[in-house]
Amino acid sequence: MNVIYLSFLIVFIRSAFGGVSSSWTYTYDPSSTAWNPLKGLVPYYYYTSSQPQVNFPHSMENQYFPMKNLMTGPNSFDFSSLDTVLRNVASRNHHAIVRVYVDWPGQNLSISVPDFLWNGLT
Repeated sequence: MNVIYLSFLIVFIRSAFGGVSSSWTYTYDPSSTAWNPLKGLVPYYYYTSSQPQVNFPHSMENQYFPMKNLMTGPNSFDFSSLDTVLRNVASRNHHAIVRVYVDWPGQNLSISVPDFLWNGLT
């Protein structure tokens, strides 16, 4: 009985995976994403004056901001760095994913914690 099950399993596996091709070519069809702009790969927007260097189609760009760059006091904020990125992203008719962080793995907290908080902690 085990031989029958084993034979069936071998035939099934060969028929299921035997016709799989190891190479294929992807052709991008812009009409497939035209009505669903918030899906797909998202490049990271490096915080420099240069624009993202990517060759794949996308409609969103990702950017991380340390809280220190946005919050200058307990009730005061400076969004100029955020505005710059948003203007650049909007100029390409893209959407921005904005993430604010306080703690980043491998970095000193003084890089991301606002000065008014950091000075109160030290």
